[in-house]
Amino acid sequence: MSTSQKFRYVNGSGAELRITLEPWADQYLIRSGQQIEILVSSGDAVGTVELEQHLTGLVIYGYAGCTISLVSDGAELKPCT
Repeated sequence: MSTSQKFRYVNGSGAELRITLEPWADQYLIRSGQQIEILVSSGDAVGTVELEQHLTGLVIYGYAGCTISLVSDGAELKPCT
């Protein structure tokens, strides 16, 4: 059975923030005021997504078997290099 979840996140700070997806270590920069959707999907895996807020950003911890993508204005965001 496939599962999916969607969360909205708004950077309400006055500064650019970094979102890090773990355990993959992918990092994304989110502009001040930018709204994104966090999409979590998995096949048969069941688990808990954990969120950890810091002064400089957000860490999202996925679980084994899930995929997480970030979308802004209908386009999937690419990790920073």
